[in-house]
Amino acid sequence: MSVLLKLQQRKTAYLPVGLCFAAIALAALGLGQGGRGFVEDMPTAALFAYELATGTLLVLSLLWQWRLYFVRRSRDARRLQRAYRQHRWLGLVPMGLLVVHMGPPGANLLSAMTCLLLVSCLSGLFNNEIVRQRAGWVRTAWLVAHVGSAAFILPLVVLHIWAVLAFRVH
Repeated sequence: MSVLLKLQQRKTAYLPVGLCFAAIALAALGLGQGGRGFVEDMPTAALFAYELATGTLLVLSLLWQWRLYFVRRSRDARRLQRAYRQHRWLGLVPMGLLVVHMGPPGANLLSAMTCLLLVSCLSGLFNNEIVRQRAGWVRTAWLVAHVGSAAFILPLVVLHIWAVLAFRVH
């Protein structure tokens, strides 16, 4: 079945929704106008509270996605299917939160994290349910793109949080 047919199925409705989220995130990144740009005129304490709240939600949504790893180890088929459905739909949340949280792009750690998150989310949209990964090398490439980018984000997030809290000017 083609990807175009998958766009029309209820079971795979996360694909068109995710593609819309991705288009918004890429447009916001390209225009240098994330959600933070709309609140930059707020007092410093309020801006920091906004950044802290949206960043916390973003980190929690990313950590929630790693829950699938532990469910896979349980080998409970019903629980695993439910977890995959949740993973696919809730995988859209980090992309939306990224748009709300991000500031202007630059050649820095934040832009690298943004790009990695977009790679992880976009590759997640084109999972085995959407694009059959019959060849072993295709499956390996998809795993490297999706899981590898997601895994690489985690230490960068920790570094980002440390830098923000360590060097925050009061």
